[in-house]
Amino acid sequence: MTNTTITSIYGLIDPRTQELRYVGKAQDMRHRYRRHISKHHLADNTYKNRWIKSVLSEDLKPEMFLIERCIEESWREAEVFWISYFRSIGCRLTNLAPGGEGTGGYKHSELARANMAEAQRKIAHVHRENSLGRRLSVEAKGKIRASKLGKERPAEVVEKIRVALTGRKQPAELVARRAESNRGKKHTPEQCAAISKRMTGRKAPKSQDAIEAHRESCSRHWLLTDPEGLEIEVKNLKAFCRNNSLSDASMGSVAKGRQKSHKGWRCVKIAD
Repeated sequence: MTNTTITSIYGLIDPRTQELRYVGKAQDMRHRYRRHISKHHLADNTYKNRWIKSVLSEDLKPEMFLIERCIEESWREAEVFWISYFRSIGCRLTNLAPGGEGTGGYKHSELARANMAEAQRKIAHVHRENSLGRRLSVEAKGKIRASKLGKERPAEVVEKIRVALTGRKQPAELVARRAESNRGKKHTPEQCAAISKRMTGRKAPKSQDAIEAHRESCSRHWLLTDPEGLEIEVKNLKAFCRNNSLSDASMGSVAKGRQKSHKGWRCVKIAD
């Protein structure tokens, strides 16, 4: 029987902010954790080590949690995936490399960084397919949730997301898959109460036909005289003004006697 070595993909949490700051791999997580905070290991002036030392300087220690266990042959793929995934959702990781191998403080050239950025963009496009079947541990979910609670995205980030999503349609297969996964599910009593509270006082949206019918019923009759003296009877003054480059507010002032004419036009309201 062949012995299979199990490798753990883990994360390090900043206890001050509950942010995920590092993703790594280890066969013995306890040994790896001790190495992270040892003085000998912290002698290297890397981004990760500077962060760990800042935590230790406040008499605190980074928190380690398990993300995924995998066989030795696939840990590189798993580490690359999780580093890319957590960065895509906004985690400020201190990892210098995209995963798979350590760098020991090595700084990449501009060309290498450009190639890595292009690779990360390609990975982002297939995240949806690659993430199918992967499951975060309950502990990992709790840590990520805690790191995101109460945080608001900057206004410029929200605007970028809005612009990126405007006009974008979701693939039909994704919509069908989501509908299938939600079919038969029922809200909990707490969810029902929250939805009821949120919807209280809201009015159901009217259809476009109903809106147009309401506008038609509320429209008034007007007698307009153009600059040439031709009389025109209209029902919707605002629409007429919009289509003829006129101001409906100014035409209303003419009808009320506040001004004599607007661009040579005169206006009188016809009694219903």
